[in-house]
Amino acid sequence: MTSSASTAKVVTRETYDLYPRHFQRFFDRSFQENGIQRFMDHFTRHLPLHARVVDLGAGPGSHAVALQQSAKIGTVMCLDISYRMMKICRQRAQCAVNADLEHLPFATASFDGAWAFASLLHLARPAVRIAIREITRILRPGGLVSLAMKEGRGGGFEDRPDDLSGALRWFTYFSDRSLRCYFPKDRWKLLFFERTSLTSDHPFLNYIYRKSD
Repeated sequence: MTSSASTAKVVTRETYDLYPRHFQRFFDRSFQENGIQRFMDHFTRHLPLHARVVDLGAGPGSHAVALQQSAKIGTVMCLDISYRMMKICRQRAQCAVNADLEHLPFATASFDGAWAFASLLHLARPAVRIAIREITRILRPGGLVSLAMKEGRGGGFEDRPDDLSGALRWFTYFSDRSLRCYFPKDRWKLLFFERTSLTSDHPFLNYIYRKSD
């Protein structure tokens, strides 16, 4: 791993560990106000019954709670690099593990779906490819990945308006074209795509891909 990738991960984790309740309030409010449920409905619609799903970068479990309410889903596993975020997940009766996106502690072909909303964007660009390789590994044939990234150029640490003063997080931005290169057509089928302006700065690029059988 490059030093920039390692630094991005460490600093972002420290921010979430320092202010878990602040981000819990922000993520809970964001889910309710920004129409994320509609995107989630597209994802769950394509899942098999009793699906086993992992919420990658689950934070305080805001999305995992909603996923668990789907009639299609049997089990939701939460994963986040922030230990204090995972403690909040467990308080919400969610199964949770503390790990990073580049080293998923799960068996090969063990999930029907992976929900990764605004999580991989906190990785430096070289680490994104590694994380997608790991997601590919843990998905069963025909499994789904739901990915939300931000459109733009470059990347770096930001003290965003929703953060506490000086609370830095890393953001990597992508074009639609560059993101699609991570999902070659011989191994993935694109089921859904949308560009949404949930915030005033960078639009979200939302994808649902199905892994080849």
